[in-house]
Amino acid sequence: AEASNVLKSGKTTIVVDAGDGVAWQLAKAGVSLGEVQTVFLSHLHFDHTGGLFALLSQRFQINYPGVVTIYGPEGTKQTVDGIVQAMNPMYEDGGWILSKIQDSPAEKVKVVEITDDSKVAIDDIEVTVSKNTHFILAEKEGDTKVRGLSFRFELPDRSIVYTGDTGPSDDVIRLARGADVLVTEIMDAQV
Repeated sequence: AEASNVLKSGKTTIVVDAGDGVAWQLAKAGVSLGEVQTVFLSHLHFDHTGGLFALLSQRFQINYPGVVTIYGPEGTKQTVDGIVQAMNPMYEDGGWILSKIQDSPAEKVKVVEITDDSKVAIDDIEVTVSKNTHFILAEKEGDTKVRGLSFRFELPDRSIVYTGDTGPSDDVIRLARGADVLVTEIMDAQV
């Protein structure tokens, strides 16, 4: 399975990145797709989004109530719109029961594009967003283009920082300062 993590706090279940296999991994962990109301995407590479179709379509097919809100960088709406478009043939088939008992796939998902320094509140969790340096090995002076996002989840009893892919980053260091847990992906390719 590719990059995906789940954060549970009280009745809140957040998926952080949705790589291929996320729906299966959630099932193995005993997390129902109906529990998932929020997804954060660190960036839009396939290894972090490849399982989003399965997560959304299986959740839709089972007719779980509520809307899934997906937070991610610029381009997230375009990505999710494509997934919804791919779900429509099953929904629009006149003989298919789903179109008679529930809203369309587009009505079951909401997208919020976020940027560096965004702040989001989900129940009793506060999320601070920071850029990281996934697409370059070191930050360039004055470069303001957001390449990937990192998240700090402030829960009532702990703080967790998730970086996704990144290179050395002063922004991630600032975001992680004083956190209880740092979750990061590291790969050292020998070239």
